[in-house]
Amino acid sequence: MVPGDYRLKYDLSVREGAGLNHQRRECGWKIPGMLPAGSAVSIQEVKELSVSVWGRSREGWICMYMNGTPYVERKKKQEGTFV
Repeated sequence: MVPGDYRLKYDLSVREGAGLNHQRRECGWKIPGMLPAGSAVSIQEVKELSVSVWGRSREGWICMYMNGTPYVERKKKQEGTFV
């Protein structure tokens, strides 16, 4: 996974840093520390951990992939759709 525009496939926790050991970060949605499925996020930085990939957005860090499950889908620039 690389920096770029993505859409969340699931409700995801937003964290202060990459990894489950970091605290949730307040991001203004009805469930504190979460972004809803379907949200569009722009990832500026990607960090690979042992079994997960984390992305840093302006909201904070989100898990993009863990244990074989992708939690986001990448936006195709030429079509404006997600894959």
